[in-house]
Amino acid sequence: MLAALALSPAYTLPSSGGAPSSAQPAASSLPPCMAAAAAAADPAEHEAKVAKALKAMTGFANSYVKNTKTKYCAELSIPSVVLKGLAEHKVALGAPLCPCRHYEDKQAEAKDGYWNCPCVPMRERHECHCMLFLTADNEFVGEEDTLTVEEVRRSAAAAVLPPPPPLPLPRRRRAAVPRRRRCRCRLRLRTRERV
Repeated sequence: MLAALALSPAYTLPSSGGAPSSAQPAASSLPPCMAAAAAAADPAEHEAKVAKALKAMTGFANSYVKNTKTKYCAELSIPSVVLKGLAEHKVALGAPLCPCRHYEDKQAEAKDGYWNCPCVPMRERHECHCMLFLTADNEFVGEEDTLTVEEVRRSAAAAVLPPPPPLPLPRRRRAAVPRRRRCRCRLRLRTRERV
């Protein structure tokens, strides 16, 4: 195993002689998804990157709303959570991949660009699955056409609630069992045997 690590260009071994005490990944050789995880080791740095990306995504969304004559959802927590998800994907993947979908391989989807915000359905038909950009005929459209970064942070934080406590299991009722009727013939036999 150590020989394979020593031959791999992704790992560097300490220069001290003998067996290495630990193998460390080279920073430049990690794929972006692993580099984001390595960056998550320092939460303050990661949060600073997400805050910067959130500011950029909020500015982008505000300008896109004005250019396409769309509006945000009436419930501001929805666009706030979507913008926060876009910012996190921008930091982790390098592209604002739609956070409302499930992907088998996020890296491949980010490179493909189909679901990068604004996605192709939004650009072509003005259909936003995330409910971030809504047309006037949508029943959930609100009056807001601009959001501030502070509104996004506040609404996104309020939208993420702890899970509710588990519900107690319903009490099981005993099934109504009909009373057994005593067989009089057996009772008579038993009483006769005793005598």
